Amino acid sequence: MNKHFWTFTGLIALICSSFALVQGQGHLTYTGILMFTLLSLFVPLVIHRMARFEFAVGFTMNMWYHVYAWAWWNLFFFMGTGGVLQLAIPTDNVLAIGALWFVVYVAVVVLIELTALLLTAFFGRERKHDLIDTTLDLSMYTLPVPLLLTGNVLYVDMYSNPMMAMYLSQTMAKMLQLCAYALIFLTMMSTVFYLFPRNGADKFPRLVRIFVTALMWLAINGHMLYGYIPPMMLDWIFVAVPVFRANPLVYVTPAIFEVAVIFISVVLGYYVEKCIIQYKSKGI
Repeated sequence: MNKHFWTFTGLIALICSSFALVQGQGHLTYTGILMFTLLSLFVPLVIHRMARFEFAVGFTMNMWYHVYAWAWWNLFFFMGTGGVLQLAIPTDNVLAIGALWFVVYVAVVVLIELTALLLTAFFGRERKHDLIDTTLDLSMYTLPVPLLLTGNVLYVDMYSNPMMAMYLSQTMAKMLQLCAYALIFLTMMSTVFYLFPRNGADKFPRLVRIFVTALMWLAINGHMLYGYIPPMMLDWIFVAVPVFRANPLVYVTPAIFEVAVIFISVVLGYYVEKCIIQYKSKGI
């Protein structure tokens, strides 16, 4: 870290938080959130182009990762009830309420920029192990946004309020369906673009690898959603993923499971490609 990064982040936080609070008149309102989300997306892109706020040599941030991190944290904090929408303070003091939401807005901006910085370092690392690096890259490209949104839906405490459960059940089902579609789309697209043959790679084995990797991922997830699961395993699943009980495990357990599924799919695709290459080399 250096002063360039903190100057950059502090200025963004001040601009975004101040305008959002003024728009919401010191409270957390939908118009204030909308203004904050728009400003936290576009203000950094504008400021980053200003010469006096350029980062020092060797300390750079890819602004595409800023956009990605912006989607992460705005989904987590402001969509569903898993984020800050449940926060409240027992006071009518407008200054105290405004101070709370100012701190929340500043925290979101800091998390966005720190995450963007970490993503820049993560994706710019030296790749030494094909299977592990491919798994990590595909996981980071595909999982955060749909799983954060899924977690926000599954975090809602439906058991303590049956009336709310009846009222929100259809909305929750549609949201979960949307999350599933988003996860499938992002995984398929990321697999294709990440593994697409380039730099002289043999096209046919690589295309087969893409197909096998995607098919295995779909097969495992499809079985978990629609296939037969023994009752004993179902009991363990509900312990590991306590849905609709306001439990943070709904964010953690699905992520661990999906990383494992991606790893299994990547390994199978890798060895299928390797076998095809070896077979072709023997046939020549």
